[in-house]
Amino acid sequence: VAVEATIANARRNRVSRRVRARLGTLPSGAGPFDVVLANLIASLLVALAPALRDELAPGGSLVACGIFVDRAPEVRAAFESAELSIVGTTSEGDWAALEAIR
Repeated sequence: VAVEATIANARRNRVSRRVRARLGTLPSGAGPFDVVLANLIASLLVALAPALRDELAPGGSLVACGIFVDRAPEVRAAFESAELSIVGTTSEGDWAALEAIR
């Protein structure tokens, strides 16, 4: 469902030629990528932080969302331990998102 929704949103926003959405495992074997979007629960983001970093090109951005606000510090610490630099955070209600660069 998430892949189909991403593709539909890319079409609506006229960026479908620049967006690739795929369901897969890590490592993907298809990187490195300039941007990785990970809409996952905090425990998965923590566990996968090094693998997500490895999918990024140098200077690439990781946008992580689907994080409960109270778990955001844990995700932030995992990303920083994986040598990712946090460059942005946002929250709305119970949800948080982080942006990190490699």
